[in-house]
Amino acid sequence: MVVIIASSFTFLLLLIINIALVLATTSIAIFGAKDWCKDSCGNVSVPYPFGIGPDCFLNSWFEVSCNESSTPPTILKKINMEVFNFSYDLGYGREYLRVKSPVILHNCSGRERETKNQTVDLTGSPFFYSGRNKFIAAGCNNKALIARIKPRIVGCESTCNGDTLFGTSNPNKTCNGSTCCETIIPLYLQTFNASFESKTSSGPQGSKLAFVVDEEWLNFNITNPSDLLNMDSVLALIDWALPNGSTPLISSESVQTYVMYTSESSNISWRYVCSDGYRGNPYLPIGCQDIDECEEERHKISCGDATCVNVPGFYRCEGSKTWIIALGSLEKTKIFTSKELDKATNNFNNNRVVGQGGQGTVYKGMLADGRIVVVKKSIAMVVEEVEHFIIEVLILSQVNHRNVVKLLGCFLETEVPLLVYEFISNGTLFQYLHDKSEEFPLSWETRLRIAKETAEALWYLHSSASIPIYHRDIKSSNILLDEKFKAKVSDFGTSRSIHYTNIGF
Repeated sequence: MVVIIASSFTFLLLLIINIALVLATTSIAIFGAKDWCKDSCGNVSVPYPFGIGPDCFLNSWFEVSCNESSTPPTILKKINMEVFNFSYDLGYGREYLRVKSPVILHNCSGRERETKNQTVDLTGSPFFYSGRNKFIAAGCNNKALIARIKPRIVGCESTCNGDTLFGTSNPNKTCNGSTCCETIIPLYLQTFNASFESKTSSGPQGSKLAFVVDEEWLNFNITNPSDLLNMDSVLALIDWALPNGSTPLISSESVQTYVMYTSESSNISWRYVCSDGYRGNPYLPIGCQDIDECEEERHKISCGDATCVNVPGFYRCEGSKTWIIALGSLEKTKIFTSKELDKATNNFNNNRVVGQGGQGTVYKGMLADGRIVVVKKSIAMVVEEVEHFIIEVLILSQVNHRNVVKLLGCFLETEVPLLVYEFISNGTLFQYLHDKSEEFPLSWETRLRIAKETAEALWYLHSSASIPIYHRDIKSSNILLDEKFKAKVSDFGTSRSIHYTNIGF
């Protein structure tokens, strides 16, 4: 036992030292797109480190072939994968590739395709399926599994009444096993094919299919699920990271570094994003430029009669009797209209409920710009609960940290207040620690990283926020996990800050 503990500690120590040594080498930036490089192909923008033509991409993995007469016009040359767009997601602060991913069919008369020719294999590349995708299968008496990922077993089962592919029409487009089924995919998935089995030998043996897909694309582009029988592919999100050994960018206030460690391959990879309050391409020299928040109407309004003054990374209000500061961000607290939130949640449809408790109900929704959010609808409040609501708005509106859930806005024109947050896709830490039915128990490395990220968030709140904030209710159910199982501290209703306490709270 002593040897095991010592070995684990030694491994962790060596890993931390390795990361520290690599970080120490990040003082010089030697890569960037050349002036003569094309930055688009047809209507598809191709941002660096991807590129078209010699000396226009970071390395051969990021080389893009351009054929404007094709649809789509861009192909990642080395892995021969068609790219529809390089989509920058403001909510996640990173870039994804939206690519063709095969629909695997089985027992489809006249439509059978050899599954061996449909295999996606990204092994050895810096690319992998994003955790924002879902594995979806459909068909009667169907048990579908993701192939070639042993010893893991990932898949789902579906059934239906009758002999139709999807059974009874499901207007909510949810796959619950009775018509189709869905499950999350393993982290850093680099290969995809599917195998099919029948749940019972006596049941119907009709058409079956399976695919990995960007769930948002599926929900808003497929109106009749049976249309998938006639499709060769769907769109999926591919994530990527810079391989260890690539020269990182210079460390600066405008650029943040993500260190990604894959325990299965013992690889360390890198991603960069512009810091909050900056916008641009973090892979280019001086690519992240400060945003002038004072040019945006919502910040002028938030300053009231004071003067909005832009400073690097944020803005402040000067000349007001009330002290106001807002940390820079691509998203700041917004006052939503009832029409916006009704549309986002389908009039607060019960099918959109993702959580419910003593303080109210949480709905999942989509804003007009395509962002997925959650709307927290509180129950009727007594005075003390109104205080908690106000505190949560005040605190989260001046907090900006990657491990703290982001408040996007609120609605104040009814007796029941509403808060709008970024959507965190993988639930709470509590469910992964205590729910035995979870398909992917958290590894020791993942648990350690979640603890570290939570500690970093608390350190920021206590020491680096413009006003010290004390959460006072840290527990596993208040730690949300995103698609990469990164921690997001939430639920600030019982928090206190020195500033707000001094004004009567």
